[in-house]
Amino acid sequence: MFLADILKISFIILTIFIYFTIFSLQILICEFLRNARYQIFIKKSLSIRELSKMFMELLSFVYEILKSILIPISHMSLRLPYRRLNNQLRRRNNSFRNNMDNFTRLENCKCVAPVKFHFKNSTEKFYPRSGHSVVCTGTNFFIIGGYCDMSEVGIFRDIYQYNKHANTMEKLVVKNLPREILSNSAVNFTINEKDIEESILMFGGTGIPFSENISHELYWIRKSFGEWECIPCESNDIKPNRRYGCSMIYDYNSSSVYISGGTDGFIYYSDIWKGTITVKYCDETNDYVVSVKWTLLLSSGFPHERGVYKHKIVLHNNNLWSFGGGNDSQVFGFREIPTFNLTTTAITIRDDIKGELNKDGTFAYPMSRKCFGHCEFMNKLIICGGQGKEQIPNPTENSFVDLNDIWEFDYNEIRWSRIRTVFLHPCYFNSCDIDVEGTLVTFGGVNKRRSRNNNLYKIDVIPRKLVSIIIEDIMLRNNDFINNIEILGDNYNYNYHDAAKNIISKITSTDTLYL
Repeated sequence: MFLADILKISFIILTIFIYFTIFSLQILICEFLRNARYQIFIKKSLSIRELSKMFMELLSFVYEILKSILIPISHMSLRLPYRRLNNQLRRRNNSFRNNMDNFTRLENCKCVAPVKFHFKNSTEKFYPRSGHSVVCTGTNFFIIGGYCDMSEVGIFRDIYQYNKHANTMEKLVVKNLPREILSNSAVNFTINEKDIEESILMFGGTGIPFSENISHELYWIRKSFGEWECIPCESNDIKPNRRYGCSMIYDYNSSSVYISGGTDGFIYYSDIWKGTITVKYCDETNDYVVSVKWTLLLSSGFPHERGVYKHKIVLHNNNLWSFGGGNDSQVFGFREIPTFNLTTTAITIRDDIKGELNKDGTFAYPMSRKCFGHCEFMNKLIICGGQGKEQIPNPTENSFVDLNDIWEFDYNEIRWSRIRTVFLHPCYFNSCDIDVEGTLVTFGGVNKRRSRNNNLYKIDVIPRKLVSIIIEDIMLRNNDFINNIEILGDNYNYNYHDAAKNIISKITSTDTLYL
């Protein structure tokens, strides 16, 4: 608020100065015209050359005044680190410039606009939010929790479901959602039981007041027999510290979750925990029970000694890799990646990371960032958006940048490459996930002006199946059926031909199909 007040006062002073300058110019011009008219009509001694000279002197005076105004204005831009004149950075062979993350070259990139989705309940009021989680369980995307600074809202204890084919958003009725749901970590949790239609694991989170009500519970969010419920997982006495903003992944091969980092608002953690998941059927309650056994793998030191939050960990070749993130004084990059070997417990800094080759022979890497969206697809990590920090000499007090770029990291090639698409609105604290077809969906976020949004971007990382596009087109052309038809890929085992036949048969039975 202090910085905003200073900007407002500065703007008022600058406005008054501009009005005063314009008023002075009007007086000068009137004086010029009066003097010229006097010379012409009274003395009749002013030649055209002298008149031109007087006019040029006036223009020169006006130019000097405007230059004195416009130069300070250009340096008062909100994107001052970009516009700031720095002769060292302008030199081609400067070491500072060579060490900067080369992220600004976005030529040949396509800018995408947010998707205008529909609500199944037309009276639904959907607030902008940040600090939520987006999880995909097939072709449905779930938006869990979030925060809005409006006085009547605060933390959202809700879950929304977005269906990409019908382009609809629906608020789910979920029993027993915890209060500590902001900045949680959630992953898809597949259970091969016919009674379990959808399944998600959620860990940690904070409530209001921030850093006071914090969770260290692992929750099982499930849909069974058409009803949603959030159930705490049974666990042993040893649990991770209460935290939010940590990174969690699920290993399908070992049926385990791994969590790393996070914060309680005062301490940034650098530990690693493993939770072994067990699912069993209880005959007494005629229900499934999920339990977790926590094991501390590393007490501190990963990925950085001072801790990290809002980063991303992945499991590849029995190693945990940590990407990005930050703490109260640092924002970490993507040129060197810390790894943790699950067998030897050794920490290694991978400095052999390759970037995208530029035309001038240099390598481009994603800018150092935290609070970014991330997901995995086809042995690749995808990151998007986030809050970056400019690594320039003598930075101003606000060196953070809202980002809108998309990058992918290939585990096999150990290489970063840029996806040639950018979002229309840069933001951080956004969240994203990707479905089995390669459709990336990112939602929400906040920018440096503390303005939250409910923008939803949908990008096809790889070409979609034609029948999937046809289904989506049918749904968009037949809005009357959006509320009555569900396109659930899980129900068809992703056989979209059977799904298309079923949808078309339902629509054509009413003789109102538009193609």
